[in-house]
Amino acid sequence: MRKLGLIAGGGDLPIRLASQCQTIGRPLFVIRLKGMADPALKDFDGIEAGIAELGKGFAALKAAGCEAVCLAGVVKRPDFAALKPDWRGLKVLPGAIAAARRGDDALLRFLIGEFEAEGFHVEGAHEVAGGLTLARGPLGKLTPGPDHMSDIHKAFHVAGEIGGEQRFHHEVDDARGRREAGLAGNWLRANLPAIDAVLCSTAVLAIGHSPSSAQPGRA
Repeated sequence: MRKLGLIAGGGDLPIRLASQCQTIGRPLFVIRLKGMADPALKDFDGIEAGIAELGKGFAALKAAGCEAVCLAGVVKRPDFAALKPDWRGLKVLPGAIAAARRGDDALLRFLIGEFEAEGFHVEGAHEVAGGLTLARGPLGKLTPGPDHMSDIHKAFHVAGEIGGEQRFHHEVDDARGRREAGLAGNWLRANLPAIDAVLCSTAVLAIGHSPSSAQPGRA
């Protein structure tokens, strides 16, 4: 079992992961991100480091014998001008700024690449602790039919495109695109209210209408 280095941001997820490691006897070392990590994580072996102190973090992880790392918790996008990087952090700062301009996902992938370049195996939170992801299949008692599935696939397409490319927003200028966006939003509002806000906001961005105005078969 690899010793885990937990890079802990805010929220309770890092605490859950650390507690899971403690429960199953997995060796753990926690790097608490300064100003973000919950004080409760001080109960676990680790250090505190600034978000741009990569050299300090890498050195501590290696000294502790960590082979794997997991980045977890809430981390707000930093004000790059206000960061105080160490030498290792300064080296990656230009690349991090360039990645941040492409979006949060690009920035996260860039940082993961830096950990991998140092020889660490990067694990997702779901790999550290089970039960964090939903099982396959319907969430409730209702099951979408073939027509609904077409709309759901279009919704996934929206989610994939909305992160950076604008191509989908031009595609939905046609009647079919607007109709499918409306149908997807309406079906989810009627059957899966727990995720209403997520997909309705996508539909609003896609078709330019408020959620209440999106009707099946209408532009």
